[in-house]
Amino acid sequence: MFAELRFYAVIAVLAMSYGLEAQCPPSISSPSDKLILQYEMADFPTNLDKLDTNLPNGIYNDITIVSLIPTWQTFGPNFNSVGLTGDLTIHYTDAPSEECEYVDGNLVGLVPVELSSFIGVLKNENILLSWTTESEKENLGFEIEHSYDGERFSTIGMIEGVGNSEDTQEYDFLDEGVRIRALSNTAYYRLAQIDFDGTKTYSDVVAIDLGFDFEKFEITKITGWDSSERKLQVHFYNPETIRKINFLVTDINGRIIEKRSIFPVGGLNVFEVDLSNDESPFYFLSLNNGKEVVGKKVALGLDY
Repeated sequence: MFAELRFYAVIAVLAMSYGLEAQCPPSISSPSDKLILQYEMADFPTNLDKLDTNLPNGIYNDITIVSLIPTWQTFGPNFNSVGLTGDLTIHYTDAPSEECEYVDGNLVGLVPVELSSFIGVLKNENILLSWTTESEKENLGFEIEHSYDGERFSTIGMIEGVGNSEDTQEYDFLDEGVRIRALSNTAYYRLAQIDFDGTKTYSDVVAIDLGFDFEKFEITKITGWDSSERKLQVHFYNPETIRKINFLVTDINGRIIEKRSIFPVGGLNVFEVDLSNDESPFYFLSLNNGKEVVGKKVALGLDY
């Protein structure tokens, strides 16, 4: 997993001589001025040798084992850490050492994926996302997530990882038609890296300016007119000062099909119009903000 683009260069490596795997304890505690590494019984490694720590108020090197208990290992003496947030380096008698990261005594995790870059570039109506890893361990892959507000994300794709690698790996993903379906002036992306066990860790968020230059009250586009479902999506730009808009749909003869009020946010907005209960082929849509009226003609099923 990688931790919000901090991405410590930390790799858990399989022991070569005995086939043992180095393993971080799920949690740590510090009663009686001693640091205790807490393992599950089945996961307890018997080849622990010594420990280096980098924790607030308790920075010590080469702490050796002083006692052995069936389900945890105690190190000390005189360990004096209250935050238990930081890094531990665990050394083994017959396996490579490993580093473990903790927050408030809980394992944040091994960092099997070291992400060195994650960028997005606007290309016409699309956005090309690219990222690079310097190393990977048990990496199932990456889910690509998208948002128009930077808070509510949805998954739009999946790219498989290489699993295990100590070489640089490059990935890319093309999000097509972003500007066509845009709901704001900015598109946000993040990666959800997935381990083989299903654990997800998220990257930092990348924000990409879509290059819109809207300034006035206007209908920017209408989508869905070519669909057999007869459901339109009306996209419009709303200045910050406008709080209420009256929306009207009429057929070619002026018959009112739908009339309602809308309370938009500043910037790009979208709402749906369901025309599945009407059979007219042509419509006129208008938005009235009390000072000006904007409108568009729509021909369902036709390229107008």
